[in-house]
Amino acid sequence: MSSRIKIIALWALAIGSSAYCALLWANFRSRCQQLRLLRQEVSNLNHAREENQLITEIIALRAEEKQTREAQQNGRAEIQTLQRENQQLRQQLDQWRAAPAVVEARRSVDVNQLRQISQFFEAYAKNHGGKFPGSFDELKYYLAADVYPGIETDRFEILESRPDGNVDPNKLPLVRSRISDTQNARAYLFADGHVEIRGAE
Repeated sequence: MSSRIKIIALWALAIGSSAYCALLWANFRSRCQQLRLLRQEVSNLNHAREENQLITEIIALRAEEKQTREAQQNGRAEIQTLQRENQQLRQQLDQWRAAPAVVEARRSVDVNQLRQISQFFEAYAKNHGGKFPGSFDELKYYLAADVYPGIETDRFEILESRPDGNVDPNKLPLVRSRISDTQNARAYLFADGHVEIRGAE
């Protein structure tokens, strides 16, 4: 009788152990499933965080692009405004330069300076056997110290440095204004010392 009881007890213990093991295995699988779910959620969160970061960067880039576009549009508008203003100023300047009083004043300055340059040419020719200077480099040595600084040599060009003795000095131009005025005329200095305003040749 006691041996049966032992066998039954052993069977009961085996069945109980199997049931407990089955319970532990089910619990283990359940925990593993939960762990997988947690890992998946963490992965999803990481993806969502990356997507949010990308979205934020895209929004920032779009905002920057918009600002750049607006700045370019504003810059183009400012450039166009400046170009219009420059054109207006240029027209006003051209009108001012073409004004008879301004043209006459500029001619008067050129004539006076050519008369002073005539003194330079005359003194130079006396010291160089009748030959005229080929440049204005020595101008300061032949004009008064208070006269030389006022001569705008860059406004004039030398036409003749070796005069032909057979040519009438009254008709031999030595120096003239580099640029024609608004009436297409220039100031000329002749070998005999007189100055004329002549139309472009």
